[in-house]
Amino acid sequence: ANGNTLTGGGRSNTWDLSNRLTQCVYGGTTSTFTYRADGLRTRMTVGTTTTDYILDSSNVIQEKVGTTVTARYMSGNRGPEYRRGISTPPEWYVFDGLGSVVATVSDNGVVQSTKQYDGYGAVRASSGGTPSKHKYVGNLGHTSEDETGLIYMRARYMDPVTGRFESEDPAKDGVNWYIYVRANPICNRDENGKESMGETMTATFEGQRLQANWRSVQFSATNQGIRKLIKSVARRIGYDELNDHQIHTLIHEIKSMGMGPADNIGIDRYGFAWTEGGECIGWIFDWLL
Repeated sequence: ANGNTLTGGGRSNTWDLSNRLTQCVYGGTTSTFTYRADGLRTRMTVGTTTTDYILDSSNVIQEKVGTTVTARYMSGNRGPEYRRGISTPPEWYVFDGLGSVVATVSDNGVVQSTKQYDGYGAVRASSGGTPSKHKYVGNLGHTSEDETGLIYMRARYMDPVTGRFESEDPAKDGVNWYIYVRANPICNRDENGKESMGETMTATFEGQRLQANWRSVQFSATNQGIRKLIKSVARRIGYDELNDHQIHTLIHEIKSMGMGPADNIGIDRYGFAWTEGGECIGWIFDWLL
């Protein structure tokens, strides 16, 4: 099985040699999936109906059955903004703070449907109806699929009942390779099935757009260890001339964020400071500006 879940939750799963889910039998329904070379899904067949997904980068912008376009999606800075069926007006998405679709509204603002979720994305209450599969953290483009009972998150599928992925973390990061967003779904999201990200933070340094990156966090509980982390990151992004006073200032600022001397301090390769719980505190070099 190579670490992939074969059965559980009423499902029977089949995987290919690249650890991609190719078939799921759930509730008497058989779904099969096809992927591009980069691992993104391009086709889903349920029963006798095959739906092709037209992608723009990693986001679906059209669905087609045969040669017929059955749905179109418009994406903006927040992700997918609406779904439009072949003969129906757009359904605009209303997001909560995590990016889950809590309502859809018509062009004139009339509420068409509402949803409430538990911490891991299982729907707990709903009203109205919508064919859209964008639900839990839907503004990331993830789809919650009744056919499988899973949430498709690009690299992997997550079971909202158990709050874990059906397959291992490709990077084998940490101790638990199936856990979703380090068991903190209230604050964190996973953009592609491979990243546990809290609040997305960015910084611009000499034209570079730097973004918080949990995967490259290194931790230290000692001042000397933190000093080494700061110097390493500083050299990487071009802060070659940090003096002792500046480094002392950074260490003081990091620890003033509510963490004592014995706490592990994490700094990723771009200079963002993190707590062990996965909370991104900020870009450390902002404190020198």
